[in-house]
Amino acid sequence: MVTPTLSMPKPKEKLVCGLCLWAVDAIIDILNDDAGISAGEITAIVCAADDWNLTAVICNTVVYIVAEYVIKEVEGQVLHHFHLDPEEVCEDLDFC
Repeated sequence: MVTPTLSMPKPKEKLVCGLCLWAVDAIIDILNDDAGISAGEITAIVCAADDWNLTAVICNTVVYIVAEYVIKEVEGQVLHHFHLDPEEVCEDLDFC
């Protein structure tokens, strides 16, 4: 008989870092489709995804901060070919 084991939950810091890394890629994808979208609209789209078991407040806060940063950083890049390194972004924002 196999005894079920509970997995250790990730510390909140790792969840926020993971959310940040994932959000950078998601935000870049969104901006490549619609460069005129706002940080608030991006936040609503990203946090509506069921990929993250975080409270809405945490998701909204992290993603909004990331979205503002990403939007600022991609200014001047070639439209529809935006690129940023998620690890660098999240380290700059102290999420990882």
